Amino acid sequence: MPKIKLIPVLLLWLVAGLFGSGAHAQLRPFTAVYAAAYKGSEIGQGTLTLDVANGRYSLDLKIEPTGLLAIIPFAIHEQAQGTLDSAGVHPSRYAYTRSGLGKKRQETVVFDPSGIQREAKGTSSTLPYDANL
Repeated sequence: MPKIKLIPVLLLWLVAGLFGSGAHAQLRPFTAVYAAAYKGSEIGQGTLTLDVANGRYSLDLKIEPTGLLAIIPFAIHEQAQGTLDSAGVHPSRYAYTRSGLGKKRQETVVFDPSGIQREAKGTSSTLPYDANL
């Protein structure tokens, strides 16, 4: 099992790489399982899943502790969703949640032609949306 560092993976960048111009025609659903490591020690497992159906995609990452660390409540969950068409990829939503011990964090970004809305720590902000990202 390949190892990855236990840091939040910005699925938005991964989505951009997977779904580059014209690449969506070749996309196939997959699931990849990784060993999560921190400072060289294996501490958990990450599961990355891409679902593609009916012109929509969902890219999902879950990281949870394994082995003796499984008794410690901790999890990271990231999800990116959107649509696919001949013009490319159109993100609609990104969500990040870290739960369990340590700092809990929840953040959501919604992509809409009227603006990109970000919600985190009980606050909300809207940024201009450029459809030509």
